[in-house]
Amino acid sequence: MLADDPRTRLIETALDLFGQYSFDGVSTRMLAERAEVNLAAIKYYFGSKEGLYLAVAEQIVQHVGQFLGPRMAKVQESLDGDELTKEESFNLLCELLEFFITRLLALPETGKWLKIIFREQLCPTQAFDILFDGFMRPLDQVLFGLVARIVGRNEDDLEVRLRVFSIMGQIQVFNVSPSSIKRTLNWDQYNPDNLEAIRCVIMDNLNGIFSMSRNGVCSAQTR
Repeated sequence: MLADDPRTRLIETALDLFGQYSFDGVSTRMLAERAEVNLAAIKYYFGSKEGLYLAVAEQIVQHVGQFLGPRMAKVQESLDGDELTKEESFNLLCELLEFFITRLLALPETGKWLKIIFREQLCPTQAFDILFDGFMRPLDQVLFGLVARIVGRNEDDLEVRLRVFSIMGQIQVFNVSPSSIKRTLNWDQYNPDNLEAIRCVIMDNLNGIFSMSRNGVCSAQTR
């Protein structure tokens, strides 16, 4: 169901169409017709199709912030407080990644965001700056802080940053290649049982990467 506000309708429509067809694959006429607004509304509210695309990027940042912001704030507060132990840092890392797996993969709107986010990773435009500064950089910094404490290095250490990117890749593959994964595993969707299976494997991988005890808090959270 389309929103009552023409500006909101255009952003919601653009999120769908830009994600499905890319920026170049969507015309202003297509956007206006799908949003059920006059063609002039795009220029009135956003100045141009480019302006609408940037507004979509800002909307993604807002949505991700609402979803992820409280979790990141909790971790950042711990990082800013008393010195975290290796075990405490590892548990916080597990909690944050479990949240990604059990909540992010399960959200219906995630696919809309990710199509645009991944396309911007491959062919960055001005929208990438909005996405990167809006949530990618802050998330990286939180993860760098946790992993640095786990391995006993500085946050700007190359090994720390590479470990973070490799760890996140284990989750991102389920967003980047959902069709092939689901077909190979005979899954129709990422249902709760499938998400739990993914969570268990990634948590087990984390235990191995950091040589943590299988009897720790993360493993005890297996449901």
